[in-house]
Formats: sequence, structure tokens, C-alpha cells
Amino acid sequence: MKNKIQGLKKYATIYWLYFKQYWKSRLVYKTDFVLGASSQLISVIVSLAFLTLVFTQIENLRGWTFNEMLFLAGFGGTVIFTQNVFFFNIIRLGEEYLITGDFDRFLVRPLNPLFQVYADDVHDNNVPKLFANLALIFYAGYQIGLTPNLLTITYAAFSMMSGMLVAASIYLLFSSTAFWTGTSRNAVWL
Repeated sequence: MKNKIQGLKKYATIYWLYFKQYWKSRLVYKTDFVLGASSQLISVIVSLAFLTLVFTQIENLRGWTFNEMLFLAGFGGTVIFTQNVFFFNIIRLGEEYLITGDFDRFLVRPLNPLFQVYADDVHDNNVPKLFANLALIFYAGYQIGLTPNLLTITYAAFSMMSGMLVAASIYLLFSSTAFWTGTSRNAVWL
């Protein structure tokens, strides 16, 4: 058990180093980052506007109120966009690692190759969507009368982690077809 905890600490430290290095290179072009983040926020606003438009025409949708739908949209979005920030790089497996031969550099390092593929890139364009969806959870949760306590917070965290791992597993399953086909993006977007 002690070895597993030490291994987890080692990988967390290495991931943090990868993460810091990524942000150093990403923030060289600050304007690009700001424009990308702004466009993602506009995307969230358009989605919310559509949901608001639907609920101005109807009172509820099969018993679901507007705030309950906002809560579900925020919760689902938080799961997907967290997965997209940290585990989305796997869709590049075929085109950008296997076909070009870049995957070999992961095989000669003394780290798990799958970990290195995940840690190689962070999809920061999903960070604004992640924060917007977290804000939706808090706003809609307050509107529908959810009272946060230790049990509900633990359950929500466990549910989000489970959903994130399920989504990451599905992406990994389809991306692994790249070892036979040489392409992974098409399989993921099925």
C-alpha cells in the first residue's frame, strides 16, 4: 500500500511539472489565450440562451423545471469539460503520435506511456466552459433549494469523478483503434 501511495505521489508530481511547462508555453501568446477563452464563454452563453428560449415557451419539460435543467446541464458539462481538459489528448494518438513516430519517445522513457500521452497536452480551451458549468451548478442548486452538506458534496464529487473516468475510458477505447487503423479521431467522433 505504501508503494502505491508513493507511486501516486510520484506521478502527481510529474504531472504537475508537465502542467506547469504546458502553461508556460501557452501563456507566451496571451492574446491567443484570451481570445480562445472568450470564444468558449460565448459558446456557453449561446447554449444558455437556447435553454432559456425553450423554457420561455414551456413551463416544464416532462416535469423538469428550468433550474433543474440548468443544474443537470452544469453537472454534465462539468464532467465532460473536466475530462476534456485533462484526458482529451488521447484522441491525438493515431495522427500525431503513431503515424509520425512520436509515440516512440514515450516508450523509451521510464514512465507509463499512457500517462505521458495524457500529460503531454492540456486542453485549456475547455477551462472557461468548466468554470461556467461550475457556476451553473451553484446557481441552479441554490435556486432549486439544494443544501450542501458533507454527504451531498462527497456524492457529487464521487459522481463527477466516476463520470469523468467513464468518459475518459470511452475515449481511450475508441482511440486505441489507432494501433490498427492509424487514425483515432474518426473513431472517437462516431
